[in-house]
Amino acid sequence: MESMTQGKTWKILFKFAVPLALGSAFQLLYTVADSAVVGRLIGVSAFAATGAAWACFMLALTLALGLTQGFGLIFSQRHGASDKAGLWSAWKASLLLCVALGVPLSAVGSFLARPLLALMSTPADILDESSLYLGILFGGLIIPIFSNNAYAMLRGMGDSKTPMASVMLSSLVNVALDIVLVQVFSMGIAGVAIATLFSQTLAAVWCFFRISKRFSQKDRSSKIIGRDAFLLLKYGAPLAARDIIISLGGLAMQSSVNVFGTVFIAGIAAPWKLYGLLEIIGNACTGAAATFIAQNFGAKKMERVREGIKVAGIAMIAASIGISAISVIWGRPMLSVLVSGEQAQAVLDIGRIQLNFMAGTLPFLYLLFLLRAALEGAGRVTASLISGIAEMAARVVFSFALPPFLGEWGVYIAQVVGWPVSALALVVMFASAWRKGDFREA
Repeated sequence: MESMTQGKTWKILFKFAVPLALGSAFQLLYTVADSAVVGRLIGVSAFAATGAAWACFMLALTLALGLTQGFGLIFSQRHGASDKAGLWSAWKASLLLCVALGVPLSAVGSFLARPLLALMSTPADILDESSLYLGILFGGLIIPIFSNNAYAMLRGMGDSKTPMASVMLSSLVNVALDIVLVQVFSMGIAGVAIATLFSQTLAAVWCFFRISKRFSQKDRSSKIIGRDAFLLLKYGAPLAARDIIISLGGLAMQSSVNVFGTVFIAGIAAPWKLYGLLEIIGNACTGAAATFIAQNFGAKKMERVREGIKVAGIAMIAASIGISAISVIWGRPMLSVLVSGEQAQAVLDIGRIQLNFMAGTLPFLYLLFLLRAALEGAGRVTASLISGIAEMAARVVFSFALPPFLGEWGVYIAQVVGWPVSALALVVMFASAWRKGDFREA
């Protein structure tokens, strides 16, 4: 297990962030592979079906991601305080909470998949495929919940390499299964969903094994303490609520997209399939900064907390500018990997415009990533929730207000307007926390 409470800040952050970036790259690989298999081997209609379903699935998945992200802050703080018995107790409590969340979500999600898609005005020609895809993903929702909780535990202990290796394994298996199930067994869109869940299962099993090896029998004998579950929820619930709120904004936007038809749905979905590429360095720096800040906050080393914020901030500003430029210059060739056929050119024209809007507002996204990491690491998880509310409000208001006047251009703007609004809210809250001494020695 790695401690971030000693050593040169930039070296520690770099060493931790590189595996995160590589893991994100492989995560992107299988996202693109999923999309390419659907768009090229099945068709544009199926591609639009997955795009329409994904916004619904993210509503449930981001609940789990936010919750486990909050758990990771507790893991990091206890590791920074060298409390191994407390860390194992928190880990066991987190597993019980994951079961309590995952089982009902899987059941309810599978039952409501089709009604939810119909409520969002999903076009009739893709409703059946969307419902099938979403129903399978909902049915296996507990799998990504467990795998992301394991990633949070490992990263909290300063290990970003094992999650990277797990994601690499998962990505390679996912790509292979996509091709086999679609091309060989002709399972269509169902095969793509099954491949995703199976590959994530392998990653979760490997991470669980690696976690158990990090603790002695004495550490593992510690009992779950009731206050551990309460503390995990105290940190995880606001982040889960934040992500649900943001996803609700996504559902509102998807509804505004759906009214423009199947081709427009596919065009908007295409650049969002590349969203992982845009945020790859930002996510890596954020993960490294969040763990660094939380560990040093737990160890009460506030000077290192401030230095971590500064170093991560410089790296993220530079990265956001570079990635924005790359996206504008080479965006269309990257999008062309995803679709083919008669309607591909129309899909690519729409996708290129949306990607340019995303690239232009990317620095705001990176800024909000940094400030969230800093505030969450210092225990101010409600600040992250407030920023999520601001983001959702902006997305919903603009997604309904702009299209009636600007048509498709209103949709392009509404897709990204939440980033600068949320970033502004976080700047205000970070400045307030700084004035109150949250990042200074006690």
